[in-house]
This record gives sequence, structure tokens and C-alpha cells, in this order.
Amino acid sequence: MPLPAGGRPHAELGFVGRVNIAVRTVQVTDHNPDARLYEVQATAPGDSGETKPAALTQLQVVFSLDNNRCAIINSTAGGAFNPIQYRNTPWLQDLVVAWPIEMDADEADALLKKAGYSSPYDGMTLRWPLYPGINQPYYIFTMVVGLFVFVGVNDKTVTLDPFSLGPGPSISKFLQAPVTNAATA
Repeated sequence: MPLPAGGRPHAELGFVGRVNIAVRTVQVTDHNPDARLYEVQATAPGDSGETKPAALTQLQVVFSLDNNRCAIINSTAGGAFNPIQYRNTPWLQDLVVAWPIEMDADEADALLKKAGYSSPYDGMTLRWPLYPGINQPYYIFTMVVGLFVFVGVNDKTVTLDPFSLGPGPSISKFLQAPVTNAATA
């Protein structure tokens, strides 16, 4: 059978597809059916900024397990996953991200750009921060100019400081400090 255009034998999986593999590996293959997704960190190989989530090919996927344990699985350069690392400590500062999730990274990226954040980023994290007033998971883009831009999975809002929505202190001054320096440099 001839290869499709581009010479690749199968279509490349998007962010959600790659996380699905990690979820199935931890829950099914490694017999942890109650594993709960906490966080996915995606980065690009090398130090250059990227403008598309597909370039963020290195994944670290974190799961909460019973008995205050966690499991971490990292992707390899070829898109497969390394063996699962188990830790006898809990993973803190996150709530469980219900999986599967409705928004893919490409949609979050489109919303990011539509809101005017078109500079490159060198990382993206999907997580639900444990903080008063935060009521949804976020795709958090780490922009090379020093910003952290949050895209709400449920309400699709784009913000620099979702923490100002809750009763706790806002962290705007900490997140926006690099912006002032980058703009005046």
C-alpha cells in the first residue's frame, strides 16, 4: 500500500490524542483504573519558541493515585512513552482534570492568538490550579516574553490572571512584571 502524502504511514496525533495514549497506558496497560489526570506539561525540544502546539512534542503527564501516590509518564522523542514512574508522595496544587476534555490545544492556541497573544511560546500546561475561585481547567501558555497566558477550557476566556477571580490575593503584579520589562527593553 502506498504511503499517504508526506510519506508518513499514519496521521500524527494531536495533543488530546497523545494524552489519550498516556491515560490508557497508566489506567489500562499498567493496571491503575482509578488513576486521575492532574496535569500535562508540553514543551518543545531545544530552546526556540514555537507558534503551534504540534511543535510541543515532549509531554510529561501526571496522575493522582490512591494512597497519596502519583504516577508520571514522559513521552520520548519518537512520540512513544517511557516507563511510568511511581512516587509515594501526592502531587499537590492541582485538581483532577476530567478526561476526556472538550477543548484541544489547537482550539486553545486559536483563542490565544485571537486575543492578541501571537508571540512564540516554549511551553503549554493543561491543569486545574487549586486556588479559591478557579472553577475550570486551563491551558497555560508560557510565552517567551515572560507571560503566562491562561485559556479557560470551559468558558474559553483568555486572561493573564485568572487568580483575580477568587477571594484570594491576585498575582497580577507577579505575572505582569516581565511584560513591563520586555516592553521597555
